[in-house]
This record gives sequence, structure tokens and C-alpha cells, in this order.
Amino acid sequence: MDSTLKIDGYETFIKTTYNGIEIIARKSEGYVNASKIIEEEKIHPHLLQQQSKHMLQNIEYASTVGEITDKINETIIAEHDADKTQAIADQFHIVINKVTDTLSDRITELNQQVRQLAPRAVPNGKERTYILIVDEVDEDEQLDEQLEDQITIRIRRINRKD
Repeated sequence: MDSTLKIDGYETFIKTTYNGIEIIARKSEGYVNASKIIEEEKIHPHLLQQQSKHMLQNIEYASTVGEITDKINETIIAEHDADKTQAIADQFHIVINKVTDTLSDRITELNQQVRQLAPRAVPNGKERTYILIVDEVDEDEQLDEQLEDQITIRIRRINRKD
């Protein structure tokens, strides 16, 4: 990923190429000029929709991770303010162990729930019951080409009324 500084009047921009797409971001606040991406690259609207969907998912993931780390940081600071005799590194390890244990327990709980789900080929409420009727075909209906010692059967399926 190469980046260059570009000065335009009073503003300084960072011009970066990422996976063949040129991104221009304002250095002062990190604002990304998305219209520049669309103008320079001829992107099919469907692909643009998919790309923006993936970018949004990455932003949501980063936001969730940010919320978790902020909560961890707040907890460490609160515990340090409550007990200043203990080193902040020790408090950090205690909080991280608690968070890790809590998340591990939650993951184990969710895995148990997934294992308890019974796989179903037919969704609940969509089951059907059928009656199979096996009939012997009369000799009159049989073809003349068939041998006399053969028996022909007809199998019919009808819906059962529940």
C-alpha cells in the first residue's frame, strides 16, 4: 500500500492505493473521498453494492471491537481508581482474564445450543403424510408383449387428510 501527500490549497490529502483502488483521505480528519473512488474506477452497480456491504460489515466489526476495548479500558481505569495500591498491569491482567472467561463461557453456551438443534429436512409445520396404494394391473390393461408369468403393479401416492 503506497501513499503520498498531496497539498491542495490549505488542505493536505493522503493519496493511497489499496487493491488497485485509489483512495484520497483528508489528513486533518481522515475524511475519505468515496466519490473519487467511484469516478476513477468503473464499478458495476451490483459490485459496488456488494463492496459497500462488505465495507459496512468491516465497519460494524471494528465498531464492536472498539466498544469491547473501550469497556475493558473503562473497567481497568475504574478498578485502578478504586485500588491505587495495586499495579495497573496486574489490574489489566485480572480484567482481561475475566473478559476472556466470560466470552469463553458464552461461546461454549452457544455451541451447546447449536449442537442441540436437530437438523430437519422439512421445516416444522410443513410435514406431509402420504398413503401409498399398490395395485396389481389387470391382465386386460397389460400390454400384449409382456409375458404371462409377469405381474405388473401400479404404485400411487395420495395425500392423507389429517
